[in-house]
Amino acid sequence: AAAAAAAPARERGKLKLAMLDIYGFEVCQTNRLEQLLINYCNERLQALFNAQMFATEARDYEAEGLPQELFATMCQRRDLPALPLLEGGAEGQWGSPGLFALIDDEARCRFNDGDGAALRSRMDASLTGSTAYKAMRDASCFAVAHFAGDVSYDSKSFVASNSNAARPEILAFLVENTASDFLRAALGARLEDAAATASPPRPGRRLFGRTVIQAFRSELDTLIRALEAEGTQCHYVRCLKPNAELLPASFDEEAMLRQCRYSGLLETVHIRQYGFPHRQPMLKFVERYAPVMWPAECAARWGRPLPTNVRELPAAELHAWAECMAGLVQRRCDLSAGEIFV
Repeated sequence: AAAAAAAPARERGKLKLAMLDIYGFEVCQTNRLEQLLINYCNERLQALFNAQMFATEARDYEAEGLPQELFATMCQRRDLPALPLLEGGAEGQWGSPGLFALIDDEARCRFNDGDGAALRSRMDASLTGSTAYKAMRDASCFAVAHFAGDVSYDSKSFVASNSNAARPEILAFLVENTASDFLRAALGARLEDAAATASPPRPGRRLFGRTVIQAFRSELDTLIRALEAEGTQCHYVRCLKPNAELLPASFDEEAMLRQCRYSGLLETVHIRQYGFPHRQPMLKFVERYAPVMWPAECAARWGRPLPTNVRELPAAELHAWAECMAGLVQRRCDLSAGEIFV
């Protein structure tokens, strides 16, 4: 899937347009730390999308004049359970430092020489209370309930992979000796960021600078802050491939369903279901359904039959007809000033 973020921000009187290309969830035969971080990034972006969607829905309902009590509960932000599992924090009555903190501790302190089974034992002891964590029979494997579905991970190489972040002295050496202005600027920014977030060493601990998880989260936080900044407008495009062979007139149903699930498209449908997914202008609603469900009580109320041209009805009468017709629909309907929400 591809997500395009258009981010206009005033800088020296100009607008900026940025595009963020995200493939979606990675589910391989063996999923390691790299897949966990990619899927964590998708969780964060999906949480941002959910928050923006609920905010947009609330603004639309408010602009149409619907009573706030009808949409206040529907538009509340719904947290994804995988985020508190990975980042730490509270999920209901459960609280934990989080999976990332456990991996960082193992990588920086080497309590068990990077043993995957030992890390899995710590995870079982600390994370079992989370609804997003699922232990597996294999001694080093576990599963995370992402919003797109469960993904199993193998923790055997988590500690070693997490320790392979570029050390500050290596970055400093490259900055001083490279002939490329681009590399000097890029690595210099990384070096400044590492220095700003580095914690003072503690006696008796073998610190290796920032871990891969810390570096990844820092860069992701910067991206999320930019997307959440005031004046930024995000637009999303979902791209789906009908088949893996790139053949014309070929539709792979299983591949399409998998892409819909892993790109967050089904989650978008759930968001719309929380509110009023079907909206029509009041005039169009009356014109379409009047011939089959014109309420007799409304005709008796106005003392005349159905007009030949519904468009001739005054606004107050049109609203009354629509309200009577909506009452016959066995679903939740609400009328605004100009639309009907079903």
